[in-house]
Amino acid sequence: MKFFIGILMSMVAVCASAAEVISIVSPYTPAHKGHAAIYKILEKANTSQQQYTFILELKPGSAGVVALTSMDRSPNTSIGLIHASFVQNSIDGLIREENYVPISSLGDACWFIVAKSGDEHQGIKSLVSTNDRLVFGGVGIGSATQLTALGLGLAIKKEVQFVPFQSAADAGILLVGNNEVNLGIMPMNDFESLHSRNNSLKRLAMHCPRRHPDAKWVTTTREQGVVSPYVFNTFVVSKEMPLTKQKELSAILDQAIVSVGSATILDISGFHPPVFDKVPVGKYHNERVMLFKEALTRHQADINKFKKGN
Repeated sequence: MKFFIGILMSMVAVCASAAEVISIVSPYTPAHKGHAAIYKILEKANTSQQQYTFILELKPGSAGVVALTSMDRSPNTSIGLIHASFVQNSIDGLIREENYVPISSLGDACWFIVAKSGDEHQGIKSLVSTNDRLVFGGVGIGSATQLTALGLGLAIKKEVQFVPFQSAADAGILLVGNNEVNLGIMPMNDFESLHSRNNSLKRLAMHCPRRHPDAKWVTTTREQGVVSPYVFNTFVVSKEMPLTKQKELSAILDQAIVSVGSATILDISGFHPPVFDKVPVGKYHNERVMLFKEALTRHQADINKFKKGN
């Protein structure tokens, strides 16, 4: 009996080892909100089939270039997670946009624009009457967050000063204390945590194509006249990967995302994947890239001025 059990265990081990390891390479640090959702997605993906074993690798640095460079070294066994800075990197010639094919997506970061004062039902127009200098804490020069801050200023016809931080968490924490930062952007769970420490915080807009199901009275930035790109995360593969494999990985990830569920993903990460809107990932990705390019063109002078420190 022990002999047959040993053979069975060996067969299981062989089958397990036959699964090809696929690395999802993330450009973010461990604190990134999307990772919590990705771990759940990969858990579903790994239990739904035996052909592939998905793992997550973190390769932060150079606004996403380090992660894509790492992925390029193993084009047949890697998936890259990209964010909006992918567009700027392509414009700057640091990467070639056409080398990457979108196969699935974590989607839009449905985050609130939060202020130390204002009215949630009036939204961003409640900032018009304030005499305080508007200081928006966020991540990255030329990022979707900075473009949102610039778009907010245009919508209310007031200057909004952008202050970059190493992480969104660092920027959000300053909203609690007595300091100049009085605007930020964050997911629902971060807002709830900070609101428990400073109940004057208000959600003035939802920066997402849709309203949050648990705060439907807070209208979207687009509904309030703020024209800016969305923070998005897309899974891409190298164009060198065989088309049949691209389709297989796409189907596995999409099904895993559906299995986890939109409510869970939104709750733990603040993201809303396009698969729930039945939008093809290629169409979704191209639209998000186009929005980002348009915003960069619209605000390039302001970004250049900011980079020079003026």
